[in-house]
Amino acid sequence: MAQNIFYQQAGRRGEADFPKSIVDEQGTLRRFNADSLLAEFDFPADVTSTLPRDDVQVWGVPSGARSYFQKMRPGDVFLLIGQLSKHALEYGQFFYAGRIVHVVERENFALSERIWGDQGFPLIFLLEGRLIDYSWLEFTSDFGFKPGFYLAGQTMRIAPERVHASPYKTVEAFAAALGLGDLPVEPGSVAPEPDRRGFAEGSRTLREHLRLERSTALVGQFKAGLDDFCCAICGFDFEATFGELGRGFIEAHHVEPLGETGASFRHVEDLLPVCSNCHRMLHRRWPALRPDELRAIVKT
Repeated sequence: MAQNIFYQQAGRRGEADFPKSIVDEQGTLRRFNADSLLAEFDFPADVTSTLPRDDVQVWGVPSGARSYFQKMRPGDVFLLIGQLSKHALEYGQFFYAGRIVHVVERENFALSERIWGDQGFPLIFLLEGRLIDYSWLEFTSDFGFKPGFYLAGQTMRIAPERVHASPYKTVEAFAAALGLGDLPVEPGSVAPEPDRRGFAEGSRTLREHLRLERSTALVGQFKAGLDDFCCAICGFDFEATFGELGRGFIEAHHVEPLGETGASFRHVEDLLPVCSNCHRMLHRRWPALRPDELRAIVKT
């Protein structure tokens, strides 16, 4: 059972600590297995021979983060946030969440050099995770940090008392909300919706397929105002394909994802009707594709 939630700020493109072992330059999630870890990074054989997963990402932290590294255990949650400006915290966005699946026992400066071209990240671990869209403001609100709290690149751990006081109460509940549970989460399933005023979105629970749960009241209002339920990207009509089963079914995509704007309240004008396939493709990259970008891909 997970005991800890760790989080860290990632570097910029072109810098040694850019998360190229998590995502590629286009923002697509990397997926390594034992063979590719050996081929690309000459990973230690004692790790690859006992690799518990075939679909992992790699991360490392500086020696100065040893106190946190020593607390890491398989199953713990690790979050990565993109660039975070002290003067524009509302734009901060966590883009990756994973469960730790293996911790390399000793500092490995040579492996750090092979992976990142820098010996500065010798405390290395493997993760199984996914891209998410979780704003810094929602995170600090959920875990009770003061307004203006800033992460200046350190590796951090959320104190147990903050987890207990959060809407999730436990690390496992938070992991499940991120879609990191041990069992697959059915597409479209959501955690129970707490009572709330207005259309406050994403502030408490996260949807598996969008990483953040969207306000059911807002989405319901949006669907009620639609003239049809065709995908605005590819034109797919669920009712035409599935008959009665598909009548009235469509997903709502936030044109400006919550994690990119830091906003907590939305309006129906911010939503676009999309089919499940297009919805997933929009969030296939980090940052999310814009609708016009995906339309251009579909047309070609």
